[in-house]
Amino acid sequence: DSSAQAAQARDDLRAQLDRLQAELDKVHKELHRERTRKPAAPSANGLAAVPAGGASSDVASAPSTETTADSAPGASSSSADAKARADYEALKEESEAVHNLAAKRLKELEAAGVEITRLKAALHEAGARPATDNQFRCHHLYREMQSYVEQSRHANQAVERLRTELAQLEQRRASEAQHYESRRAQLRDEVSAETKSRAKQLAQAMADKEAIERELKTQLQKSTGAEDILRECDKMRDHWQQQAERFKGEAERARLMASERQAERDKALDEKEMLRQVAHKQELRVQQLEEQAARPLPSEASEERCRDALVRLGSAQQNAGQAQAELQSARGENAALMEEMELISNQFEETQAQNERLTRTVQLKEEAAAKLMGERLRAEQSNRLLQAEAHKSTDKATAAERLVAKQGELRASLEGQLKLVSDELKKSDERFRAMGVLVEQHKREAREAQREGSQAVASLKAAQQESARSIEREAKSAAMAEAEKAQAKRISQERDALQRQVARLSASVGGEASTPNKMQEQIDYYRAKVNCTLCKVNEKNATITKCGHTFCRECIDHRLNLRNRKCPGCSQPFDVQLVKDMYLTA
Repeated sequence: DSSAQAAQARDDLRAQLDRLQAELDKVHKELHRERTRKPAAPSANGLAAVPAGGASSDVASAPSTETTADSAPGASSSSADAKARADYEALKEESEAVHNLAAKRLKELEAAGVEITRLKAALHEAGARPATDNQFRCHHLYREMQSYVEQSRHANQAVERLRTELAQLEQRRASEAQHYESRRAQLRDEVSAETKSRAKQLAQAMADKEAIERELKTQLQKSTGAEDILRECDKMRDHWQQQAERFKGEAERARLMASERQAERDKALDEKEMLRQVAHKQELRVQQLEEQAARPLPSEASEERCRDALVRLGSAQQNAGQAQAELQSARGENAALMEEMELISNQFEETQAQNERLTRTVQLKEEAAAKLMGERLRAEQSNRLLQAEAHKSTDKATAAERLVAKQGELRASLEGQLKLVSDELKKSDERFRAMGVLVEQHKREAREAQREGSQAVASLKAAQQESARSIEREAKSAAMAEAEKAQAKRISQERDALQRQVARLSASVGGEASTPNKMQEQIDYYRAKVNCTLCKVNEKNATITKCGHTFCRECIDHRLNLRNRKCPGCSQPFDVQLVKDMYLTA
């Protein structure tokens, strides 16, 4: 890679020197053409200078010659010609010095090429020599041997680990076998003892179950008789409750009738009192009339008064008789009512006594029914408890049977595990023997690999030493190529400075005729400032407000359409809203 870079740098320097030589030849031709043009036109102040540059310089030189031909002829001073000739001679000497320097640099580049060729030959010879230690370590075969040795070492470690694991497995197998035998004997004893105890419990549970069933039958028979008695008690209680309700209704009706009779008796008593008062008033009236009749009165008036009094007395007696008859009837009715009230009250008292007797009987029957219900509930609870005990005994017997079955399954599984462990031990022994054979083979291969590795290390060290020397030589040649490249760049800079001096001298030789050229250069300069820097054709009519750079609208729209939204001048991002129109006015 270093030799290729050096060759590339040498070719680049040679191409740059060729370009410099071509430019120097061009400058010589222009100077020769200028020298031959001056004797042909002695009356002119000077010809237009030929600019150093591309098509734009040629275009600028054409109008300068036309202006020189059209302008008024003037005699140039001898001092300006002498100065121009002196500058021309100085420029010629400088160009010759540059040419000599370029030839010198070319010779140096040729010497560098010869050195590079020699270094390549040395590099080829170094490749044919034995490799150094570093080269040997970098070789893929050495890395493969290292990996093989590492694999052998890992294999040895794996074998040792397998041996230790096998020993541990053997110890574990012996301990597990001993533990299995002890556990098996213990389980056999436990299962036999548990089976005997479960059998005893099962026999006891069966006996308890039979006793409970007999007791349940007797309890059911008793509970059946108690239920019949309870049903009869319920019927009697319902009957007497109906009778009590009926008697209660009759007593209520009797109480209403007694209240009505009492109201009628009170009314009759009130009427009797009123009639007695009326009779008393009539008696008082009769007494007054008798007293009046006893007093002496005139005959006619007394007779008339007597007749009136007799009439009133007759009517009063009639009223009193009617009142007396009504009083007698009211007294009869009152007596009948009193007798009826007495009868109703006697019947009510008898009914109340009968209701009390019935209530006491119902209470006694309810208490008897409550006692029977409590006895029934206690019998049912004892029945449920006995059934629960029977279920528990059945569950215990079933659990004992399941435990016996599980113990048999555990025994079979332990025997199977013991068989698997013995098979695994046999396989481990076979793997251990195969691993021992493989370890021996790996040891032999490792010894061979170590021997070959030592030989390869020696040859690799020699190759690495030679390679290091060749790398140093290549580094020196690369440094020389870089120096030549820097010198060529410096020559190109000197050539540019000489071209600018030639342009200035040509302008000074031209005199007054070079003024239009200067104006044209200024016009071109300002036109370049006004024109778009991207297309060089359109005028600047749009600006990016974010950074202030100006371009033509066509170039900015084209970049926006391509989604390239970065300013060509400063690479700042922008969008359509940041682009504004710009107008240049004269």
